[in-house]
Amino acid sequence: MTLLARSAVLEGLDVVARERGLVPASLLRAAGIPERALSERDLRISSEQVASLLEMTARQAGIDDLGLRMALVRRPSVMGPLRLLLREQPTVGQAIAALAKFSWAQIEGLGLTIEDDGEIALLRLEIDPALAPANREASELTLASLTGLLREFIGRDWQPEMVLFIHPRPASLTRHLACFGRVPMFGQEQTGLVVTSAELRQPIEGADPGAAAMVERLLGQAGPGPAAREADRVLTLIRAALSRGDCRADRIAQRLGIDRRTLHRRLARDGTSFTALVQQARREALGPMVAAGYSKTEIAGRLGFSCLSAFSRWSRGVAAT
Repeated sequence: MTLLARSAVLEGLDVVARERGLVPASLLRAAGIPERALSERDLRISSEQVASLLEMTARQAGIDDLGLRMALVRRPSVMGPLRLLLREQPTVGQAIAALAKFSWAQIEGLGLTIEDDGEIALLRLEIDPALAPANREASELTLASLTGLLREFIGRDWQPEMVLFIHPRPASLTRHLACFGRVPMFGQEQTGLVVTSAELRQPIEGADPGAAAMVERLLGQAGPGPAAREADRVLTLIRAALSRGDCRADRIAQRLGIDRRTLHRRLARDGTSFTALVQQARREALGPMVAAGYSKTEIAGRLGFSCLSAFSRWSRGVAAT
């Protein structure tokens, strides 16, 4: 199963990349992510490609705190409707529980569990094995963002009791101190924040449980979530495969761990087909490429056409619809 994320999770990457002399659009292309993911917050993209993009950007920028730098320039609205749901919970603990329940609305593959013994609570970050090989930047970004959220509810000067990371200690801790207010513990068996149970019991001023219930219903209806349609996942893979010139049904099926017949059967169940999704991905990508000044030959290659004449026939058909 392909894990999906809102493109909003990339907020801040372009700022940090430019500060380090990198071109954000080039980084996204190299990761197989559509360039418009930087400007459209609700595009569904691959969580695995997001994690890989963060690690690749950190390497090219020569830094080991990319996730923290991104967190420091983000706005609360990056969470979209999920932010509204958390803000209207009666207590801090209920807000964190709602985040744990609906974290898929922001990114699949990075989950949250709460272990509370009545005095101390561990907010543990759960990382899907598909993301585990590239988790430093994603996990630091997630915990820094969670710390910022808790400061909104508890107080600007709040800091966690402990910050735990599985990965090794970096060379510099400057931004760790800026994000968490304390030096994290590295090389641990788990990644997470340790807070007091009393802090989780604190009420959120002005919360409206009725509004929270309404947003929760809307999130539950919006999807795709953990039970996303196969078509949504296939479309994400097609977008990435087009940029590599490798958009074949058997290859996409292989990425999903199924055979080609099963792929076609599942797409038919969702009321679509592989060919229809390829055409959708091509239509989505065409406008930005034209606006960016790519030649017809370049566009034909990037959209997976075998020759310029085939692209020309297709583009005329698109223009006529």
